[in-house]
Amino acid sequence: MHSEATAKMKHCPILGSACIASQCMMWRWILTKEPLPKANYGMAHGLAHALQPTIFERGYCGAAGAASGSPEMNAS
Repeated sequence: MHSEATAKMKHCPILGSACIASQCMMWRWILTKEPLPKANYGMAHGLAHALQPTIFERGYCGAAGAASGSPEMNAS
């Protein structure tokens, strides 16, 4: 997983040039949540984390499949 800025410094074997990150049809975003301040760690931490908005800050090239290393499963 890379930030978009880091990905743009990588080589794209398909384009034969630099990665264009989110401008590419194969770019896949990873949904993440911003870290909570340390003061929120306690019994309500799970609820506070669940209510946080989801952000997009990292992604990966989807040309080689899922980032987990597992093949993507078809729903057919």
